[in-house]
Amino acid sequence: MAKRKNIEAVKWYDKGSTLADWSTPRKHSIIEDYKEAVKCFDKAIKLDPKNTRILFDKEIVLKKLGKREEAEKCFEEIISLVWSRILKNEGKLMKTKRGVVFSYKMSATKKSIIRQYHANWGEKPDFRVYGSNGDGIGKVRFGRALRRVPANGPTNLIGIDSFNRGYLWGILHDERISKGDW
Repeated sequence: MAKRKNIEAVKWYDKGSTLADWSTPRKHSIIEDYKEAVKCFDKAIKLDPKNTRILFDKEIVLKKLGKREEAEKCFEEIISLVWSRILKNEGKLMKTKRGVVFSYKMSATKKSIIRQYHANWGEKPDFRVYGSNGDGIGKVRFGRALRRVPANGPTNLIGIDSFNRGYLWGILHDERISKGDW
């Protein structure tokens, strides 16, 4: 049954994406297409509630309709979904785009990610905490960075230098976290 729901979600998502695409010729009002796109995205989300890609596209369309508060709620949901994936993958090996192997742990309060670097390639990887709790990135800063994370690399992530852009990019693009097509 889950597979059937996923197929249906993809159909609704595709229809919403087509309606939201401003580059296609239109027979009627763009605003009407955007309103219909939101309805399609809502149906897709009902069938696949953890798919952040649908939520991202819905957020964009809501902004185009001038519905800033609804768009912001949508983005908050995206942050929560991705953050929960990050919590589940604490301590697992990851790589930055440059190939640096690292891991991360959560602060004692689970309110920030603290990166760890790989200090030894022995049989048991030796991870050491890099910096202190102050060097972590919390959910709010993470959300700001998520808004700017480019698909092709970390260079455009501004304002998170104390955490290191490459590590954040590595976390967000690890398939264990990005699964869900965010």
